[in-house]
This record gives sequence, C-alpha cells and structure tokens, in this order.
Amino acid sequence: MRLIRVLVIAVAALGGFGLASGLPGCIQIGPSNDDGGADAAPPTVKEACAAVMSAYCSRANECWGEDPNSCFSSAVDACCGKNCDTPTTSEEHAIKVCVADIGRENCDDVLNAKLPSRCDGVITWK
Repeated sequence: MRLIRVLVIAVAALGGFGLASGLPGCIQIGPSNDDGGADAAPPTVKEACAAVMSAYCSRANECWGEDPNSCFSSAVDACCGKNCDTPTTSEEHAIKVCVADIGRENCDDVLNAKLPSRCDGVITWK
C-alpha cells in the first residue's frame, strides 16, 4: 500500500507537471538568497523534490503513522526521474509555500496522494 501511494504521487507529479511529455515540470526551487560565492552550484531538481517529498512523508507519518524514511527515497526518485542532477529553475518561495500547504493538508488527500494545488508545477528545470 505504501509503495502504491508513492507511485501515485510520482505519476501525479510527472503527469500533472508535464514530465510525462518530456516538458519541464514537477516542482521548482530557485537560487539561494545567500551569497554562497560565485562558485556555488544552483540547487538540483533532486534537492527540490527532496524538500517537497520530505514534507509529504512527514505528513503521511502524522496522518497514519507511516515511517517517513520508508517513503522518502522512492518518492524523491520518482519525483525527479532522470532529471535529478539537473539544476532547477524553480522559485524557492514556491517550494516553501508548497511545503507549508502539505503540512496543513487533510489526511484523506494525503492517503490519496493528492498534493495541494499550490504544489502544481512548482518544480521546474530547463
């Protein structure tokens, strides 16, 4: 059951955010607000997916006691697919809003792997 929920999330993310067609999509994070130096690498799609899927797995734990560690790795991998190492073009604020919305999501939506509407299209890349 747990794997099915993770796969449903991934399919929803991939299809709903344009990944199934090969277009940019999923969830987005932008450049950091710190000035970590000119050599600082931009965040990757995997890092953006990790932020969102961490929130989802934590909420799943709150709703029905699912171990967050058991869903995290497969959810992140499914979210970013073959684009895990690609730099994101997402806005950091959009990720934060999505994560906050997941934290308030009702348990029925979590059980059905339905992400909040403000998570739609939040992870992007070129």
